[in-house]
Amino acid sequence: MIINNGENNFFKRIIYFLVVIQFFSCPAISQSVTKEDSLFVLSYINKSYKFKYSNIDSSNYYVDIAYQRVKKSNSLYLKTLTAVELAISAQNMAEYKKSAEYFGEAIILAEKLNNKKLLTQVYTGFGNLFAIQKQYNQAKEYYNKAIKISQEINDTRKVSVILMNLANIEYNIACFNKNFRKCDSVYTEAYNWATLAQDTGQQIRCLGNWALALSDDEKFDASLDKLTRAIVLANLVNHESDLVYLYYYLGRTYELMELHEKAMEAFHKSVELAVKFKDIEFLSENYYCMAEANYAMGNYKEAFDYFKKYKSTEDTVSSKEIANELNAIKTKYDTDKKQQEIALLKANANKDRITKISLTAGTILLIFLGFLLLNRYRLKSKTNALLEKQNQIISEKNKDISDSINYAKKIQDAILPDDTDIQEIFPESFVVSLPKDVVSGDFYWCTQYKNYKLFAVADCTGHGVPGAFMSMIGNTLLNQIVIERHIIKPNLILDELRKEIIKVLKQGEDRLNKDGMDISIICIDSETNTLEIACANNPVWIVRKDTNGSVSLIEIKPDKQPIGYISKNQTAFSLHTIQLCTDDVIYQFSDGYADQFGGNQGKKFKYNQLKELLVDIHGTSMSLQAEKLKTQFIDWKGQLDQIDDVLLTGIKIAVKKG
Repeated sequence: MIINNGENNFFKRIIYFLVVIQFFSCPAISQSVTKEDSLFVLSYINKSYKFKYSNIDSSNYYVDIAYQRVKKSNSLYLKTLTAVELAISAQNMAEYKKSAEYFGEAIILAEKLNNKKLLTQVYTGFGNLFAIQKQYNQAKEYYNKAIKISQEINDTRKVSVILMNLANIEYNIACFNKNFRKCDSVYTEAYNWATLAQDTGQQIRCLGNWALALSDDEKFDASLDKLTRAIVLANLVNHESDLVYLYYYLGRTYELMELHEKAMEAFHKSVELAVKFKDIEFLSENYYCMAEANYAMGNYKEAFDYFKKYKSTEDTVSSKEIANELNAIKTKYDTDKKQQEIALLKANANKDRITKISLTAGTILLIFLGFLLLNRYRLKSKTNALLEKQNQIISEKNKDISDSINYAKKIQDAILPDDTDIQEIFPESFVVSLPKDVVSGDFYWCTQYKNYKLFAVADCTGHGVPGAFMSMIGNTLLNQIVIERHIIKPNLILDELRKEIIKVLKQGEDRLNKDGMDISIICIDSETNTLEIACANNPVWIVRKDTNGSVSLIEIKPDKQPIGYISKNQTAFSLHTIQLCTDDVIYQFSDGYADQFGGNQGKKFKYNQLKELLVDIHGTSMSLQAEKLKTQFIDWKGQLDQIDDVLLTGIKIAVKKG
């Protein structure tokens, strides 16, 4: 989340000339300050502005020279101005303790001067420091001071800046309560004020932060639309430093959409610019997301490398020492304010001269603004045309992606056994399938050959579209092995399935492809009431009621190896045989149910709790069991996101030992 201090290079360069004119026309300010010192300081601050968005080292170099020179003068105005610039520079480089010290100095000086322009900037910057440290009440206190003054002096651009920062706070709150309505409303208001002020830089920052909130609210189309507009504008006005966080937000949005390669491309662009501008905060955020993206793609070594980079930069960004420093400065400021009277600048002589100079300066400013408005009108026309074209391209691509996924869903539904097929083979049974996305990486399969009834439950690598492709491959191969080749022993089926998966995916020691699946498969001989089981990583549970009425759970432990290539020695899958009893219920499942986070403490559901639940509902009908399992899962998950596909099946046995 980008925190904005409200800088704008073009306006600051204009204001620089007016400051020079007015500085020497106001004895209350220029007293005991030489023209040489003032021109030197103001010129170096102006040089610092020029490099703010292109070369952070040069920008810091010039403002530091100005600060060293102004420390020898008696000008409160120049001291405040340079302290503010140093504070903002330190904040942009994540040197928050140093930034707090400079803002602490500037806030006392600005209130002595009673310069409303400087006060709004100091209050906003100090509020930003509290916001970064997540001390939102203190941040709002200073933002409200700044916005009140900005409205008094009709500074529309500054109002937009502060409203955006307040929206950022609402966004952080929404990340916990999942109610993004208020932050969306404040972002809308902030963007409207930025448009009214005709401030392209502030429009870029509003669009970027707004897009981040929309992404977390899972409104991906709207988020990509605003990010595209912001990136186009930033490139047009050469705001490279804004591209640091814009490309990070773009990558983060693609990652939430599970478009990992697009996400990595955006993260790399952001990292390159973050290094250039020494932006430690976004460097850290990018490394973390790149680790997550690589982990999701199965690139575990790269994920670990990026995570180490993230940890090495994380501690630089935030610490208790910074928060304590901020509160100490605030306490000192509050105490000094109560003990001292704020010095007010009195009007001095030469009012007529000041008025004439101000009118002349105002005329010059109006001429500059006239040229600015003309140029911005032309730029806006070109930008709108480009944005309209980009929006059309993005809309078409998003529609293509959605259509493809929905079509994949139809294909997957057609391949999986329907309820009628299952009921014909297993009359008393249920299937609880809760995909994380439109399509699922978990699948189930069943068939009957003579007196042998087979059922399989599999959890493929990944979820969504990649997992769905694997599920279709698995379903097809099971049909070939069992239906066409008449292999019905569960352990032999898994041995053959592993061979075929390795062959189809071209896996081997020198290949990076480690995809596969965890699966359990059962075979019931309806003549002998014998159950044969083979498991790859996923167990099978049998819940049985004894003659004395007690209910127990029998666990068939799996072989700890997947269906797919593994570098260590592969072994043949084990076969387990059990004699079935009347009213036994056989449960097969993926890991999605037990691994789901939720409950009052946000913990995993876990397998022990699932075992207890299945034992508790053993005496109920299969349809009621399915309903209770769905309800329990939804209640446990609550407002948290579903982390994986969920698949759980139950088959009740109506046989007698014979």
